[in-house]
Amino acid sequence: MDQAPLSPEVQSRDIRFVAQGDGSMEVYDVATGALVQTLAPGGEGFIRGVLRSLERQRKAHKASLAEPFHLARRAQGDITLQDPITGILLEFRAFGETNQQSFAALLPPPQASK
Repeated sequence: MDQAPLSPEVQSRDIRFVAQGDGSMEVYDVATGALVQTLAPGGEGFIRGVLRSLERQRKAHKASLAEPFHLARRAQGDITLQDPITGILLEFRAFGETNQQSFAALLPPPQASK
């Protein structure tokens, strides 16, 4: 079955995830090096579940979660995460609005229309 084409990106950020010794995970903006968010130990279950799955895929490529991912907001409002190492592209709309918003929070705030 063919999937509908993705709408164009209207906002994006390359991010990387860095596990911390206390069980938390820090999310960094690759371009600026700025800390975007710290995921509390045991918190953000959806993000952590997605990362566990992606980490298993990356092991076959001898890459870690610290390698960048491409996070994007699409013109229709959907959030996607692309792994440039494995080629995996996740569309979070299928996982429900709450889960999609978990990743949307890692993007800069949407730009206001002028």
